Amino acid sequence: MQLRRAAQTDIIELMSWFNTLGEVTSWAGPGFRFPFSIASFAEDVRLSSVSSWILQAGDGQILGFGQYSMQSGHCHLSRLVIHPQFRGHGFIQILLAKLLRQGKAALQTRSASLFVFKTNPGAMRAYQLAGFIEQPHPQGLLHELCSYMVLTEMV
Repeated sequence: MQLRRAAQTDIIELMSWFNTLGEVTSWAGPGFRFPFSIASFAEDVRLSSVSSWILQAGDGQILGFGQYSMQSGHCHLSRLVIHPQFRGHGFIQILLAKLLRQGKAALQTRSASLFVFKTNPGAMRAYQLAGFIEQPHPQGLLHELCSYMVLTEMV
């Protein structure tokens, strides 16, 4: 498995992973438009302005997607998702490890953060397994339905 830069050509595949407003909102937050078009999806995911990555199998199958940026001194992960057919098989841990390694090198930081909806217990467990712990957001509560999680020491 490899991590490669996400491209405009990946948008149609990513779009196929989300069928409802609830699925999109739980992944990308309330500002993401739905229903979406190729153009609106690419714009809302901020493909051209946020470091965006694809987890790809050796046979070319897209397994996951994620982004990182610098926020509050952390490598902030966002829009993490695993292909619906491959969820529950540990691919999120591979995606997290590869994104954290890439983000640590690119951003020159040793800590990471992310937001997760409290209504997504599977994601919360996956992030806790990776070492993330819930903490107050440095700027206060941003959304009552979200938890802010931090990994204080990336490997």
